[in-house]
Amino acid sequence: LKKGQILVEEPVKGVYVFPFLEEEFCARLWEEIHHYEKTATKHPKWCLPLFVRHDGNIGDLQVCGFKTILKVFADASEVILQQYLNARDSMDEDRDEIDKQKHINFYHAFLTRNYVGRESNATFKMHRDKSDLTLNICIHASHSFEGSTVGFYHRNKAETGGSGRVTGKQQEQEQRSDETPQDDDRIYTYVHKVGFAVAHSGKSWHRTDPITNGTRGSLIAWAELN
Repeated sequence: LKKGQILVEEPVKGVYVFPFLEEEFCARLWEEIHHYEKTATKHPKWCLPLFVRHDGNIGDLQVCGFKTILKVFADASEVILQQYLNARDSMDEDRDEIDKQKHINFYHAFLTRNYVGRESNATFKMHRDKSDLTLNICIHASHSFEGSTVGFYHRNKAETGGSGRVTGKQQEQEQRSDETPQDDDRIYTYVHKVGFAVAHSGKSWHRTDPITNGTRGSLIAWAELN
C-alpha cells in the first residue's frame, strides 16, 4: 500500500482498523511460520527455537527468525498510525500517549490458530495485554469461516456528557475500574478480514469470540512505545 492511500477507521476510541498486508503475502507468511514449526519439530537436534504457548499456538516469533519482518511491520504501522493520530484535533489519554511516542517496537509476537473443535476456542477470556500497543493482523481465513470476532469493552472510565454530569451507570463503571467488564459492556465487535489489522492499546479490554465454522489465524504483536 502506498502512503496516502491507507484508510484508517476508528470505530470506537482507541481502536484502529486498516488494510495492512496483501492477501498473497499473508498466505506466504502463514505457510512460512508453519514450515518453521514443522522443521523445528522434525529436527530437534538442530535446536531451532520453538515456543508453544499454553493454548497450543506458536509464541515468541521474534526469536524464531521473524524479527526482521516484525521490524518492517513496526515501521509501517508507525507511519500509518502516527499519520492518522497527528491529524486529529482532540485526543483521549491513550491516543495522546501514542501520539507523543516516536517509535513502535514489537518485542513479542505469536501466531493464533482458531478452528472448530479446538477446546480452547470455547474458553477465551476477557483480558488486557502486556503491551503499550497491540497489532492483530489476520493472515489466514478459510472461505467458510464464521465467528472468531473480537469484542471490545468499556475501559471502565466514566465519561461525562454535554452537561458535565456523570450518570449512575457511569459511576458504577468507574467504581469497578479494576474489575473485568461484563458482557453487556461490549462496545464494538471487530470482524476479521485477511490482510487487515486492528490496533489498540494494551489497556483495552477485549476477547476473541468462538469460531463456529472454518479456520482463521492471526499474527499478534505486542509493542512498547519509546
